[in-house]
Amino acid sequence: MTTKKLFIFINPEFHRRFCNGLNLIYRILHIENGYNLEFITKEYLKEPVNEENISRKLVIIGGDGTVHIVINTIPQDSLDKYVFGIIPAGTANEFAKSLSIPIDIEEATRIIAKPKMLQTEHLGVINNEILFATGVMFGVASKVLQLTPRIAKHFLGRAAFQLGFLRFFTEYLSPWKGWIKNFKVNSRAFRTNYLLINNASLISKGIASFKENEPDLFLIYIHSRLRLPDIIRILLKHHMHYKVLYDPALYFEQLKEIFLEFDEEMGFLIDGDPYKLAPPISIKIADQQIRIITG
Repeated sequence: MTTKKLFIFINPEFHRRFCNGLNLIYRILHIENGYNLEFITKEYLKEPVNEENISRKLVIIGGDGTVHIVINTIPQDSLDKYVFGIIPAGTANEFAKSLSIPIDIEEATRIIAKPKMLQTEHLGVINNEILFATGVMFGVASKVLQLTPRIAKHFLGRAAFQLGFLRFFTEYLSPWKGWIKNFKVNSRAFRTNYLLINNASLISKGIASFKENEPDLFLIYIHSRLRLPDIIRILLKHHMHYKVLYDPALYFEQLKEIFLEFDEEMGFLIDGDPYKLAPPISIKIADQQIRIITG
């Protein structure tokens, strides 16, 4: 009889946010479906996979930041040896949403227990070094995410970001003006206080890829001269998932490769994790692809 085995990589914050979540996952995967579960650490992920014609099934329990840790810890030449299952347990869960994976923990776990569909997803890469699944962000929105209290994320989910917005607005004098920076993308200059380069489908933001068979990056930035009502309107649309990218204050397009120039080292969020990046940076679709259970 063939042994069914799943490797589990879990965000350590999962227990605080979902008190009985691990019991539910264990019951569905082990008791009901007979999988042997092995919980692993980052050190385990660093080991190359040398087996031929063998796919390890790795379940990621966490959000976009947890996915980011996994894809940047596994040796790049071993990524194709894994089949990933995702149980969304973060705050935004943009990568899972882009793949139409249910946000409900039980639904997502049952899909992994009885997989019927695999989807291949391209990753993005920065300077041929940092892989990302979802996107690269700069400006007001990234600072709001960093200022959002962790405990609020646990109890309020995405709604907690509104607290981060209020904190940002009260802590910074003239916040919109102070965060406007100069950028160039492929020699086109612009100024903005919000920049997003998105690798995942924008289905969670009210729009999907224009060219489904071509893995393009999305470049999105907010026009620099915004009034406070513009910001509030955009935040409300984003929170309601109501066609936010059709707002006239936003600009977006699809590009195959992005050469991003700016004046000095600045802070960015990559899949929700903070980085300091010095100019210029190259962003493109990576050669690496990952296989994910989506149905």
